[in-house]
Amino acid sequence: MLLQSSKLDQRVITVGASVSAADTAVSLIDVAESPIHAVVRGRYNVYFGDEAFKHPKIRLHPPISHVSSSNGDRTVFFEDGTSVSDVDHIIFGTGYSWSLPFLPDVPVRNNRIPGLYLHIFYRQDPTLTFVGAVRHPYICAPYHLCIYILTAYQLGAGFTFKVFEWQAVLAARVLAGKAQLPPLEEQEKWETDRVAEKGDGPAFTLLNPHFEEYFEQVRRLAGEPAEGEPGRRLPKFDPRWVDTFNAGNNRRIEMWKRLNRAAAEAMAKEKEKEKEKEKQVDKTRAANL
Repeated sequence: MLLQSSKLDQRVITVGASVSAADTAVSLIDVAESPIHAVVRGRYNVYFGDEAFKHPKIRLHPPISHVSSSNGDRTVFFEDGTSVSDVDHIIFGTGYSWSLPFLPDVPVRNNRIPGLYLHIFYRQDPTLTFVGAVRHPYICAPYHLCIYILTAYQLGAGFTFKVFEWQAVLAARVLAGKAQLPPLEEQEKWETDRVAEKGDGPAFTLLNPHFEEYFEQVRRLAGEPAEGEPGRRLPKFDPRWVDTFNAGNNRRIEMWKRLNRAAAEAMAKEKEKEKEKEKQVDKTRAANL
């Protein structure tokens, strides 16, 4: 395993152009052999773009066409005809596909679960609810009232844990009989209308930029505990949350820019030192002639 605290002269290729691949490639700089080879298709994360991959110690490549591993060969070939030999590791940061093998009767299509109302409630079984997005499920007891808490960035929400909280409060109140879902026809219409607007793929679960609309819909449906009763009272959506979210993204981008500038400056200084050394060698040779 590659450890950031170690200096390992191993040749690494990362695959992917979103957050996981970007963080991986940047973290391996000055740990693995330079340059880090990054395979990207040009479709970068909507929030962060390609700034992380502009580091001078990261070399971009087109998609992999094939890998040769016969007779100890470890060569990775790319679609443009170039290749990298003696590769030690290929690290994929390409996302994931949703899978629910433990729920064989729940279909998965295009990285989403058809039949969910508000991305939470499974219409075919009102005791089955999903909080977040489908990844790393946690099953809670009792068994007939399971809430799947799924920690992923796939919801496209940005306010990941805040979305989890709002959804969890609504799910808990519905399961406890404190809040009521609309008729099944209305739930089905919500999904049908959203497919028509967003498509039947990953964009279906994307909340940005309609954060306020979704948060308020969840809050209104959850309602509030009666006076003196326990329960979470969800506050109204605050537009400043969007500003905080965007500011966090911008800080990350600025961090990558600083790292890129610092690396470029350090490499320029190293080149100048090499030039000075060459000049001194030339002078010494000339003096000895």
